Amino acid sequence: MELDLTAVVPLDGEVPDFAAMNEWQREHWAEGDRWRLRTLRDWEDSQTGLRVVRTERYSVQADDGGPPVCTEVSDRSHDPRQCLGCSRRTAWVADQVRLESQAAGLELANAAFKSGREVFETPPFNPLWGTEDELLSSVGQGLMIAGRDGTGKTSFGQEYAKRRAGLSGWGPVMWDLPVAVLPRGERVLYFAMDRPQQAREAFVRSLSPDQGDEVNERFVFHESPPVLDLSGARGQEWLLESVARFEAGMVVFDSRKDLGDTMDTKRLSGIARMTQMLSGLNVEVVFLHHPVKEYRRGTPALEQVYGHREVFSGLGSVLFIEGDPGARDVRIHQVKPLRKPVTPFQVTLDHATGTSTRASRVAEAQARQLAEQAARYADAQRLDRLRQALGKHADAEGWAPSGAVAKELGVERMSGSEYEDLVATSARGRYAKVRLLP
Repeated sequence: MELDLTAVVPLDGEVPDFAAMNEWQREHWAEGDRWRLRTLRDWEDSQTGLRVVRTERYSVQADDGGPPVCTEVSDRSHDPRQCLGCSRRTAWVADQVRLESQAAGLELANAAFKSGREVFETPPFNPLWGTEDELLSSVGQGLMIAGRDGTGKTSFGQEYAKRRAGLSGWGPVMWDLPVAVLPRGERVLYFAMDRPQQAREAFVRSLSPDQGDEVNERFVFHESPPVLDLSGARGQEWLLESVARFEAGMVVFDSRKDLGDTMDTKRLSGIARMTQMLSGLNVEVVFLHHPVKEYRRGTPALEQVYGHREVFSGLGSVLFIEGDPGARDVRIHQVKPLRKPVTPFQVTLDHATGTSTRASRVAEAQARQLAEQAARYADAQRLDRLRQALGKHADAEGWAPSGAVAKELGVERMSGSEYEDLVATSARGRYAKVRLLP
C-alpha cells in the first residue's frame, strides 16, 4: 500500500503524535506494521516542539504477512507485488532469513540445557555403533575415520550413514556391530567437500533409482565447502540453522581438511566448539580425514592423524584405516577409544557396491595367532644372529665394537637399527661397544 502522508513526530522520540494521526494511521501503527518511507521534507516546529515529516510514499507490510509491495520507479510495466528486483523486498527477505536463523539457533541452543534430574536419567552407555565390548561411536561423542587416499574413507563413511539413515536394503549392522537408526523424520546432512562428483558417484553406486524418494527423505547434500567459516560465529549460526531446518540427526564432513587449516589453533578451537555444540544436541558428527604424509604402512597411532592435536582432541572415537590404496582388504584400528580399545580387525571392501564385510572372528583369531608366532620366531632369529656377531667380535668383558657387529648383521649402524632394543651401549661415542642385555 502506498500513501502520501504527513506524520507528526515528537522531537525527542520516534513515536508519532497519535492525536495528529488519522484513523488509518493509528490502526496500522498499533498493529505493528513496518512503514518504509522516503523523506521529502523534514523540519522542526519550534513553537509546538514537534518534528514534521512530509513523505511522498508510505509503504506498509502486506496484510497477508508477505513481502512489501515494490515501490521502485521503473520505466517498464511490472507487477509491484511480484517484482524480484526491488531493494525493499530484498531487504525484507534478508530480514526474514536472519530472524528465522536466529530463532533456530536459539531453539537449538536452548535444547542443550539439561536439568539436574536429566543428568541422572542419561544412560551411562548409549551406543550409536557397537556394543559395550566393542564401541565405535556413542551419543554425544564425535567420530573420525582417517586413512590414506583410496583406502575406503568415503565408502565407509557413506555406508555408515546409509545404515544410520535406515535405507531399505541397508540393515542396522556394520562390521558385525549394531548401528542405531536415526529416528523417523531426522536426516543425514552430508558435506561432500572433497571431490563432490566422486562422492556422489560412490553414494549412488549401490542404490536404485526407485530409492530416490527414500533418499530425499533421509539425506541432504552440500556439494562444496561451506562459504561461511564454521570456526566463526556466523558460520556456526548458519550450520545450526541448517541442522534445524533439515532436522539433521547426523552431520558428515568429507573431508576435514576442507573446513580450514588443521594447524591454526584459533580456527581449530572454533571447529572443536562447533563439534561440541552439535554433540551436546545429540547430533552425531563424523569427520573423514587423512594421515600425516609420512605414513605409508604399518600399525598406526593417534599421532599419525594429520594436523594439530586439537583436530581430534574433542572427539570421542578415531578409527584409522591401515592398507594400500585400492586394496580390497584393509585393517581397522581404533587409535582413540571411547572405552577400552577395540582389537584391530580386517575388513574387505567391495568397490563395486560400496559395501564392506568384516572377517570372521575365527579368522581374526587365527591371523593374530600366526602374527604372534611369526613375531616370536623373528625375535628368536634376530637374537641368535646378534649372539653370533657378539661372540665373534667381543672382548674379554663381553663388549664388541658396534661398527663391527653392525657390519656382521648387514646393517649400516647399530644406533637406530632394529637391534637397538636388544643391546646396551657404552658411553664411548662414535665407537661404542654393545653387548646382550641380561
